[in-house]
Amino acid sequence: MVSTVIILLFLVHPQITQYMFDSFNCVDIDGELRVFNDLEVKCWEGAHKNWSMFVGLPGILVWGIGIPLFAFLVLRQY
Repeated sequence: MVSTVIILLFLVHPQITQYMFDSFNCVDIDGELRVFNDLEVKCWEGAHKNWSMFVGLPGILVWGIGIPLFAFLVLRQY
């Protein structure tokens, strides 16, 4: 059971981590920074700033660092 959970976490880990990093992917269009995946959204203004700071950054910490650390600790215990 433990190995199954760890394998499933590592299967979804790259996609979720990439999704969290995508919220920080901005491109310069005509002198304005826009979110690469949704060019109608201006980077670091309004909802994008809130989304990035309160969802994106904690998501990177939890999924990017927390899941591998959790898996390491569980495997080390067994």
